[in-house]
Amino acid sequence: MIYLSIFKFFSGILEMLSVASVAPFIAVISSDKFLKKNNILLNIKSTFNFNDTEIIILLAIISLLLISSSNIFKVFTVWYESRVSHNLWLSLTVKLYDYYLNKPYLFHIQNSSN
Repeated sequence: MIYLSIFKFFSGILEMLSVASVAPFIAVISSDKFLKKNNILLNIKSTFNFNDTEIIILLAIISLLLISSSNIFKVFTVWYESRVSHNLWLSLTVKLYDYYLNKPYLFHIQNSSN
């Protein structure tokens, strides 16, 4: 159950990052001056010798990678949650079955549903 909580936490963080990664991409596409005045983008352009189109493609790839990784991790988290839930249900069912199976015969006669 602790692992499930940790997976859910990281799934939420990844989801938040993937949604937040769309905003810079939209800002760059919608406004040309964002490419010319943002210090981070200017540093990336000068370091890697990128032009404006390559920066837009880089932001699109980063955004798509974050969204894809978030969705893949979310699928894994849902699978793990289902597995934990099933194992918990199975454990409780087996304990309940053993409880009634180990009761004396007289108990079953007195508590019959008929």
